[in-house]
Amino acid sequence: MASCKGKQGEIGPQGVAGVAGPAGPAGTKGDKGDKGEKGDTGATGATGATGAKGDKGDTAGAMQFSVGQVESDNELHFNLSFDLSSVANLASVEKGMVLCYYKSADFWFPVPGVVPLNNGRLGTMLFAYRMEGKQMKVVVYSADMKGKETATDIRVVLVPAQNARLSADVDYKNYLEVAKAYNLPL
Repeated sequence: MASCKGKQGEIGPQGVAGVAGPAGPAGTKGDKGDKGEKGDTGATGATGATGAKGDKGDTAGAMQFSVGQVESDNELHFNLSFDLSSVANLASVEKGMVLCYYKSADFWFPVPGVVPLNNGRLGTMLFAYRMEGKQMKVVVYSADMKGKETATDIRVVLVPAQNARLSADVDYKNYLEVAKAYNLPL
């Protein structure tokens, strides 16, 4: 017997899709991938406007006492006294730094140091201080000269202990630099 197989016909059009089956179970989490390469740096933004200048603050809590023109006694001693009753923490001042400056011929000279005196003399000036309650007693005196002198001004600067280290790079022999560092009036 012979088989009755006919000729193969063409493939017909695709039929309508059937209903989707239920989702399969989730697979296991894969391994973490390698870190990618660093991207290019973005463009630099424009510079912002300059802000208004702020008030000059009291950067180090220093205090200054100025006596103005003052005359010495005949032994070339300037005896000064300063009231510290407004100082909240007197112990901090006592443990702090005490600086002294003598003004002569419109220039500031550190004390201790050599200072031009009247009549073209040069004197080695020293200073000492002590506390008497809330009063600071200061004597500025010559180690090698006697006689009456007039100082244009004498200034004593007190820098409390907690603030003394804030300006470690200041040249303390230069009154103008000290005044700037501690925001003191000139």
